[in-house]
Amino acid sequence: MIRYQGMSFAYSESAQVVRAALGAVLRGRREAARRTLTEVAAEAGLSPAHLSEVERGRKEVSTERLLAVAHALGVRPADFSAYLAMANPPPKARPPIGFQPRR
Repeated sequence: MIRYQGMSFAYSESAQVVRAALGAVLRGRREAARRTLTEVAAEAGLSPAHLSEVERGRKEVSTERLLAVAHALGVRPADFSAYLAMANPPPKARPPIGFQPRR
C-alpha cells in the first residue's frame, strides 16, 4: 500500500511532494515484486543508498535512472504516472470562476 499525503492537484504541489509520491510508488512496486533494494539498485545500475534516497523522496531521479528502475522492476515507465494518478485521484472538478448554471 502506498502511504503518503498530498498530490491532490499536481499543479499546486511542491517538488518535494512530487518526489515523495514518486518514491512511494517506486518502493511500493519494488515491495510488491518482493525485490530488495540491493537487487533492484544493482540491476538498475544505482547504488542502494541512492535508490533508498529516491524512494524516500530525498533525491531527484533522472529520466535515465527512472527508466532503469522501471526495467529492473518489469514495469512500463508510463505506468508510474498511472500509479500516481490512481493513488491520488484529482479533486472533483469545480466550475470556472463566474460560471452560472442554466436555469
